[in-house]
Amino acid sequence: MKRGSVVAKSKRGKHTSVRGVFQRSVEWLEGLEGVRKVILGSHKPCHHSLAAGVLVFTQNIKAGIKIRGYTDVGVMDIFLILESPGCREPIKQTIGRKFPTT
Repeated sequence: MKRGSVVAKSKRGKHTSVRGVFQRSVEWLEGLEGVRKVILGSHKPCHHSLAAGVLVFTQNIKAGIKIRGYTDVGVMDIFLILESPGCREPIKQTIGRKFPTT
């Protein structure tokens, strides 16, 4: 089955706890080549200066990478489980190009 096809996407669980711009960012992550699974962590309400939907690389983890996602009312940790360790750097670069923070 081809990655990103309609059948493959329908087998994944839908993230119902996110809305709006942030939901589109999560769906964009799911479509990246090399991403096996997107796991949403806890949401922390806070004030921040970044726009809703912005994703920022936080750290490498054993199975992939950890990202901080900014919503309109706080921040949420996102864990990307990758298909192979070789996917890590290209995905980090892709996120950095799409969401520059400086």
